[in-house]
Amino acid sequence: MRIFHFCFLLIALLTVPAACRTAETREEPTVETEESGGPRQELEQIRSAYAPPACYLANFTVTGRLPGQGERSARGTIRADNENDRMVLEFRDPFLGITISRVVIRDGFAFVRSAEQGTLAPIPLNQFYVQGLGNNGIQLPFVAFQDLLYARLPAALFEPGARLQQEQSRLEVLIGNTAQSYRYEFEERRLRTLKYASANPPANIDVTLEGAYRDSQFPESINMQAGPGSQSGELLRLDFRSVDQNASCAEYLFARP
Repeated sequence: MRIFHFCFLLIALLTVPAACRTAETREEPTVETEESGGPRQELEQIRSAYAPPACYLANFTVTGRLPGQGERSARGTIRADNENDRMVLEFRDPFLGITISRVVIRDGFAFVRSAEQGTLAPIPLNQFYVQGLGNNGIQLPFVAFQDLLYARLPAALFEPGARLQQEQSRLEVLIGNTAQSYRYEFEERRLRTLKYASANPPANIDVTLEGAYRDSQFPESINMQAGPGSQSGELLRLDFRSVDQNASCAEYLFARP
């Protein structure tokens, strides 16, 4: 397995799946699939509330913590173009302001340049992962994290195969299968938790969205933590510092490294 660490960026490419561990996936309760009414109507109300901005620019801080090894952090910016499904992420040293890495997401690939490794070959998005500081304690497909950064919900939540369960103001939507699943949990029509489980590579990741950034659909923070079955106690946290929902998304701003 080859893993590329982009210093404090903490995003990795996994070129070969791990074969030395047994997956510890969650037991999934039986959830009835409902065609109309009840939870489906609630989900439609949630969808109408999640209308992401066509283009936005945000500043954030990302912090990684591993027990016994302290914390590392970086400052970043993200420019996201929802209409054309592309984004640019830049990460800087929090003290010196030096650019650590630049990642352009477009056309189904991640284009990466880092101060440490230079320009890498284009990486297919289905092989691009968010990763923490430790030994694979956090491994979350970037395609799932990308929807959180766009402030949008994945289309699969609204397909007939999605399984819904509602309890008062709480709605759970489960998509996937025993090999790979995503559980989205909404409270008061706002996404609060994403639980990801994978058999290969084995992973259980809990993503928690806290607060709300002013009157937007962006949370104040996104927290990723190794879930059940992991002993790492690893945490990766992104805190939004500003969001401009009227930014420019001109073509030249998404130039490949």
